[in-house]
Amino acid sequence: MRKLTAAIVATFGLASCFQAQITQCEDVNCPQEMICDGVGGCAVPEQLSQCDGQSDGTACGYSTLLNVRIDGACETGVCRSREIPACLFDQFLDSRVDAGMWELWLPANEPVVVSEEPGRLSIQIAPNVGRIYNGLQSRGRYDMLGGNASVDVVPANQEVGVETSFAVEIDSALGFEMSAYANRLHLIVHSSGGVTNSIPVEFDPVAMRWWRIRHDTAAGTMEMETSPDNNTWTSRRSAALARPPTAVIITLLGGTYVDRGGSNPGVAYFHRVKVTSGACP
Repeated sequence: MRKLTAAIVATFGLASCFQAQITQCEDVNCPQEMICDGVGGCAVPEQLSQCDGQSDGTACGYSTLLNVRIDGACETGVCRSREIPACLFDQFLDSRVDAGMWELWLPANEPVVVSEEPGRLSIQIAPNVGRIYNGLQSRGRYDMLGGNASVDVVPANQEVGVETSFAVEIDSALGFEMSAYANRLHLIVHSSGGVTNSIPVEFDPVAMRWWRIRHDTAAGTMEMETSPDNNTWTSRRSAALARPPTAVIITLLGGTYVDRGGSNPGVAYFHRVKVTSGACP
C-alpha cells in the first residue's frame, strides 16, 4: 500500500512537470507559442507583423504552428485566413466573425448589426426600420448527405414584424427554413419559381431551443426538428426532397418583414452551428 501511494504521488509529481504552457488571452487560453491578437483570440506573431500598419483587405500570409502556409488578408491589424473550411462548425468563441467560413448578408453591416461575442453570434435588429435583414451566409457549400445542420437559437423579440431565421439552401430552386416570429416557429419549404410553403407551430423557446434540418436518406425527406438540449429531437415537419443535399449553403438571419419594422425588436442570438455528413461527423 505504501509503495502504491508513493507511485501515485510520483506520477502526479511527474505530470505536474509536464503541464502545457499557455498564453492567457482575453477570451481564450492559447498555446505558449502564440500571442493575443488584440480582439480576444490567438495568433502567431507573423499574423500581426504582416498587417502592422496595413489597411483591411491587404493580402498577407503566415505559417501556422504546424508550418502550414496560409494565404489571407488583413483584418483589424491581423492576418486572417480566407480559406473556406472543409467542414462547417462554429461555436463563435473568439469575438470575430470567421471570414473564411462566413460572409455578411449586408456587407455594410448596418442598420442591422452582426457581431460575435464570446460564445455566441448576435444580430442587433434596428428599431423602427422595416423590411431589412442581416446575418451570415456560409461562403462554401457543404455536403449534408445523410447528415444535418443544427443550431442553438435564442430568437429576437417575438413582436409582429420581427423574425429570426435559420436556412439550408440546396440550390437556387430548393431550400428549407426554420423561422421564429409572432410566437410561432414557421417550417418553410422554398421551391422553384419563388413558391413558399409554410407550416406554423406554437413556439416554445425552452422546448425548441435547438433547431435542426436533417436529411433522412431512407425516407428521402428533410426533417425539420427541435430539441431542448441537443439530445432529444422532435420532428415538426417532414418534407419530400427532390434532390440530394450535396452542396448546401447555411444562412443565419435576423430582421423585420413589415414596413414599420419593430419598436423593440431586440437581438437574435445563435450560439453554435454545425453541419454533419459522412465526411464531417
